Amino acid sequence: MTRSTASSKFGVGRLLVALTLAAFAIGGLAQQAQADAVVFSPFGNGNTGPTLQAQSFDWFPGSALARNLNNVNGVPSNTTFTLYYQSFLSGVGTTGTNSAVIDSGLTSATRGDVLVNPGLQNSQHAFTITAAFTETITGVNVTLNPTTGNWEREISFGVVPGTAPNFVNIYAVTPGSFDVRQGTGYAQGTPIMTATVSTQGFSSSFKQIGTVSNPQNPNGTFTPTIGAFDTFDTTDSDLGLQSILGNGSTNLVANVTNSNPLYFPNSLAGLQLTFQTTNSLPFNAVTPSINFYNGATTFARNITPINGFNSPDTEFQADAANNFTAAVPEPGSVSMALTGLGILSLVGLRARRLS
Repeated sequence: MTRSTASSKFGVGRLLVALTLAAFAIGGLAQQAQADAVVFSPFGNGNTGPTLQAQSFDWFPGSALARNLNNVNGVPSNTTFTLYYQSFLSGVGTTGTNSAVIDSGLTSATRGDVLVNPGLQNSQHAFTITAAFTETITGVNVTLNPTTGNWEREISFGVVPGTAPNFVNIYAVTPGSFDVRQGTGYAQGTPIMTATVSTQGFSSSFKQIGTVSNPQNPNGTFTPTIGAFDTFDTTDSDLGLQSILGNGSTNLVANVTNSNPLYFPNSLAGLQLTFQTTNSLPFNAVTPSINFYNGATTFARNITPINGFNSPDTEFQADAANNFTAAVPEPGSVSMALTGLGILSLVGLRARRLS
């Protein structure tokens, strides 16, 4: 079998060009997607009423609870635990001409109420979020912060896949119907979106502030600094409650599993919520919640005698925001695709030699 050299070179050249373009396309998909705009109807009437081109949701500083850590001198004795979180919508990042104004007054009778500009059209809806997923401790390390001069014990966490509960739920509720202090009413509305937390892109850690009695053995001689649990609301029953102090962050991805077309008229199939959260103790921007939602009912926290030091649970302030992004392929699927392209390339080159 013979073919002209020019024809052979042309055929292999086209194949290599196609493979190169495909590889670039897959490589592009493997990069973290930028925020995408979704159509969001705060009025709950689909495309009929004013809508927002929403790129992100900003949540009011909320309460998070790490349950059943069983802390001993600030170190959890249980390495696996459930994390609960709840808050309400306080801002919407938008493109286009319409924007949102939200009543974020904690004591307001219409807290959470979303109004749409232009015209401050009242949606008569507020939006709440509840979440729960399982975490595990992946590391504990004590270091001296050269900037602050403080000793810090950093505890790192990973997410445990395939373990219940695992949900991120967003609800439309009546403004002012949820009670931030009591931690009730967050899930007593119309579900508008559900999602599950992924292992993809997950990172989380918390740095306790403290002292070290022997710098040569900081991990063995660290003592957490103890202070007021709540410096925001000095009138609630948490007055006098003490806690470990510190700060941290959580970044996670949640895959959308369902959406309500009355609030999101276009399909959200394949969409992800990418959360960036700042965590802190003491509470300084919101009243701590007493109760949390576990997917079926509410339960009471257990953070005494000292929150995070010798308490079964640890409660902390969580300030979260999320972007809407297109789903990113898992690394394994990208690798398989690239492997397939490599095989095709070898086949093409072999065909060239045989010709």
